[in-house]
Amino acid sequence: MDVNTAFLYSPLSEEVYIKQPEGLKIPGKENWVCKLNRALYGFKQLPRAWFSLITPTLIDFDFQQCEADSCIFVHTNANRERTYIALYVDDFLIAGENEDDIAMIKGLLAERFEMKDLGIAE
Repeated sequence: MDVNTAFLYSPLSEEVYIKQPEGLKIPGKENWVCKLNRALYGFKQLPRAWFSLITPTLIDFDFQQCEADSCIFVHTNANRERTYIALYVDDFLIAGENEDDIAMIKGLLAERFEMKDLGIAE
């Protein structure tokens, strides 16, 4: 799964100001700056901001974060079947023992974020 424009979901933890973009400068206020409410692509902080947003989301879905690797999350259903999510920046690799659980998790993620299902990993 791929999160479309994942970094644009990420709130900033500090105040960031940028110069007015070319073509959007306000006449008479060219020296003013813009305060960003959300992250923009190109900022070094973006992957961390996204990870800070997606981690509590997965925990809300009853996933446990792996102690050995913080990018691996595990969900165990009532039948003790596990579903795993491995994060790599804005991509999710979802694997599990129960296809219904995988479909449910994909649906939950799609409710929160605009997602693209890239199919079966090979």
